[in-house]
Amino acid sequence: VLNSAVATVRRYRAATGHLEAFARRQPTPPQAHEVRPDAFAAHLRAVEVAPNGHPNTRKRRLQDKGVRFVLETVRAMYSFAGKRRHLPPYAGNPFAELPIDKLKVEDAKPIFVFTADTELAFLAAADDWAFPI
Repeated sequence: VLNSAVATVRRYRAATGHLEAFARRQPTPPQAHEVRPDAFAAHLRAVEVAPNGHPNTRKRRLQDKGVRFVLETVRAMYSFAGKRRHLPPYAGNPFAELPIDKLKVEDAKPIFVFTADTELAFLAAADDWAFPI
């Protein structure tokens, strides 16, 4: 996260915070190499968060893209720890086997571009300089 924007660092902190909260909820907190990725993914599906991080916002479950981001971040963190030898010898990245790239995103927000009427109004409002852009 060196030289990253403050918002990016906050997103990474929130993602790793989910892993910390999961580990704290276990009867005996696991070592880093003992974390079960499938149980953590199930935990992420059940956790409720404020979408914008504000404490007064109504909480909701993480959306599919949020779950995917957290799992990708944790996988990258474990990869970094393995390269720096912060994990026990012969302990691989437990999140490497998790098929994160194959997770289906089913609850993404719809993307609104333009309807035919709004596109015509938008282009009609553009001046000679903005129209080609």
